[in-house]
Amino acid sequence: MTKLSMSLYRHSFMLHDQFETPDCHQAIWVESGSVDVGGSTAFAGEGHYVAPNDIISATKSSKFIRFEIAASESSSAAPGPSEMVLRGKLMLESGPVFLRLDQVTFPAKARAYRHIHPGPGIRYLTCGALEIKSDTHTDIMQPGQAWFEDANSPVQATAQEIETSAFVRAMVLPLTYEGKPTIKLLNPDDLQKPALQTNKRFFDQRIAL
Repeated sequence: MTKLSMSLYRHSFMLHDQFETPDCHQAIWVESGSVDVGGSTAFAGEGHYVAPNDIISATKSSKFIRFEIAASESSSAAPGPSEMVLRGKLMLESGPVFLRLDQVTFPAKARAYRHIHPGPGIRYLTCGALEIKSDTHTDIMQPGQAWFEDANSPVQATAQEIETSAFVRAMVLPLTYEGKPTIKLLNPDDLQKPALQTNKRFFDQRIAL
């Protein structure tokens, strides 16, 4: 069993701000502006894998979130306003894994019926509002809030009734799911119901932990 942590940071960079990332695997999603990562540019609404010790440079004033997987609970200092939003503990079975970054979008009133995923990760709500119901509690998530879901933890997500809702998600998954959906519905009756939410996958990146 491998013990790690996943942390989510929110950053605001001015033009030409640079940041040498920690010696760990990371992912970013750009909210506004654009940033250069290892020679590739990520624009608003795009996600990008960040290798250990990559340089993130702002090509214009930008806001972005950064998911970080590390053995310790320390992080390099970034320029500009930066804050840690959430940290979760990862308990991973032995074997090859990959890091996935994707975005799930819900039309108004859409529901992801009670389900599980095979790997742990953090979700960050970018717009709308979602009711997140687990077996122990229910939360109403608003834009800018984040939550952690452990592997195989039952959850149901329901969008508010007025507007589109969406979250960006980073998960560490067994290699057998590379390129494949991970959601598993727990109620057989829900298998016949339409899935209104859509998924945009930014990358699946094999990583060594």
